[in-house]
Amino acid sequence: MTFTEMMTLRRWLPGVIFFLNDTYGALVGVDKKISYVCKLIKTDLIMAKVVTDENFSDIISGSLPVVVDFWATWCGPCRALAPVVEEVASEYEGKVVVAKCNVDDCEDIPVQFGIRSIPTLLFFKNGQMVDRIVGAVPKADITAKLDALLQ
Repeated sequence: MTFTEMMTLRRWLPGVIFFLNDTYGALVGVDKKISYVCKLIKTDLIMAKVVTDENFSDIISGSLPVVVDFWATWCGPCRALAPVVEEVASEYEGKVVVAKCNVDDCEDIPVQFGIRSIPTLLFFKNGQMVDRIVGAVPKADITAKLDALLQ
């Protein structure tokens, strides 16, 4: 990485680091943070859409199946599941929409779907919820549900 690229990253890095700290846990040292951000960008791991109360209907009503990850920054199992969800988003790009809903930022949607434990993954097809997974589960469990939705 060149000095100019690093300085450009440092300008917008605080917002990204806030996201990464909340999503993946505390990261130590600015240089480590920059290299971690570069790694995420180069491997396209930041793939999931962010759900809000305003855009939720638009996201689930599309033509592709949708999986929504309900999570919170303070939730340990949510942090453990986050990299798995990002991997799934990358692998199923163009076939499935993967979205994340922070339950602390969106109050209406979790209530509407009876989210009582997090992490919870809700699966939608044609705008209707068809399945759910509660808890931090292996990647194979998530991909099996998505494969069933795609058939």
